[in-house]
Amino acid sequence: MVLARLGSAAAGAVLGVACVATLSSCTTPQAPPASAPASGLWTGRFALTLTLPPSDQTAQQEKVERVQGRFTLSRSLAGHLALDLFSPFGQTLAQARSDPGAATLTTHDGRQLAAADPDTLIEQALGWRLPVSQLPEWLVSRAQPTGDGGWRVRVEDRFADGRPRTLQADWPTDVRGDARRLRLRVIVDGETG
Repeated sequence: MVLARLGSAAAGAVLGVACVATLSSCTTPQAPPASAPASGLWTGRFALTLTLPPSDQTAQQEKVERVQGRFTLSRSLAGHLALDLFSPFGQTLAQARSDPGAATLTTHDGRQLAAADPDTLIEQALGWRLPVSQLPEWLVSRAQPTGDGGWRVRVEDRFADGRPRTLQADWPTDVRGDARRLRLRVIVDGETG
């Protein structure tokens, strides 16, 4: 399993990344003014699929590993970002916090990682960047989100007011058979803003 191989700090980062790309809701959200900064509280589910190339010449098949769970993502008008990841059964897996100029990740066993921003924090933990800092904007946007850093983002479902309910993000956009690939799906189950 990828979580065991990555270690608990990186596993928490993987889960944190998974819950930041797509989200969905069962209530009718109130739309903020178009000029308002992305702020609010989102809850939902995430699924992360990691596809690894064969590890050596004797292994001929790719290895596919999946992680899923629940999340809570909040962002204040001041730019404070908080992401909590939970197992499907409700146990806390990781907590990520970010303020302008600093980001921390705490895993379920108390380990901590720190970086200047959440995207760098994920890269430090996993070896590749995830667009964590862009998630709040994607979740309030009525336009199609654009990918960044080799990510392709697609809205699969929208709320009645046009905001994304379900997002899918794939990395890299240029898929090669010998490269690792990551797919993140986020479904928003509730939001306030």
